Amino acid sequence: MVLAQFGSLGLTNGNAVLTAAGTKRTVLVSASAWISFAVAALLATVGVGAAIGVPDVVQGVGPVELGLALATLPFMLLNLGLQGILLGEGRTITFNVVTLATAALPLVVLLAAIAVASIDPAVVLATGLLAHIAATLLCLVAIGTIRVPLSRPDAATARRLLGAGARLYAATLLAFLLIRIDVLLINAYKGPTQVGYYAVAVSFVDVLVMLPSVMWLGLFARVLRTSANELPMAPILAGALGFLPICALAAIAVLWVIELLYGPSFAPSRTLFLALVPGVYALGVTTVISQVYAARGRGFPVALLAAWVGALTLNIAMNITLLPHHGTVVASIASSVCYALALCVHVGVVWRDHRAAALAG
Repeated sequence: MVLAQFGSLGLTNGNAVLTAAGTKRTVLVSASAWISFAVAALLATVGVGAAIGVPDVVQGVGPVELGLALATLPFMLLNLGLQGILLGEGRTITFNVVTLATAALPLVVLLAAIAVASIDPAVVLATGLLAHIAATLLCLVAIGTIRVPLSRPDAATARRLLGAGARLYAATLLAFLLIRIDVLLINAYKGPTQVGYYAVAVSFVDVLVMLPSVMWLGLFARVLRTSANELPMAPILAGALGFLPICALAAIAVLWVIELLYGPSFAPSRTLFLALVPGVYALGVTTVISQVYAARGRGFPVALLAAWVGALTLNIAMNITLLPHHGTVVASIASSVCYALALCVHVGVVWRDHRAAALAG
């Protein structure tokens, strides 16, 4: 599952942008299929190499289980890509239905398997494989092309597909790594107990940062169809203003939820989460800004990608410098500072391009 997330290469966004630009469905389906299976083969090679070179990574997992897990990868990747075609066509309701079905099918198939057979890891993985194949077929039906063209894909389309989402994917990956690297550094300097406290705080961050993406879906198709020379400010302002009270409420509610779910012994997680809230807000707004630029189809600004490279580098430096001498809360503060700095760069780019569009108009 982790390999699939790292290997998606922005196929969802790429398909959405090219679909809105008028590229034929069948051409995109063919290119997505070839890319998905090629990337899955590469990831499978990495997975097998890790299993051989570092056996502890897959301790207790046999060759059958590993094979089933790796066989699931191409269908997971292809499904992510095909969903972008639905977004590009402006079929948001169908997209949401397919996304929900993709999430629910593995559980439905697993429950059906439990009813007729004994369960072991191989059965669980096999049901997951079948579920993702079924989800891919469902997506093809929704798109209206059940047959996947297996002829050699158009190389130019494949390059455009990868290019349309690559920078956004890289920026998203760097933003994801920023807070995940904290966990590794906390474990190195503070030990597993502090990692546990921080992991609880980050788990609530993960839920909170999903909201801007969900809010954005309703506007994505509309922005895809705006002029490439325009910079739609309404979605950015709506995201910035709408996410602010959500973060404020979360800062209050999560304090109570942590104590309710984990007990008073996890009180340090509350402080860690509060220190992360400003960073969560900054990350949410940068997510909306990034999606607006990605949907315009004019290329993702290099400055936004550079902002995340700088933020990640600064975060690592701050943690290495401060963690040995201060409490774990400095990791939360460092993340919030770096997310806020990245937001400043994003706002600067928006302001620059908004003024340029106004002068050109």
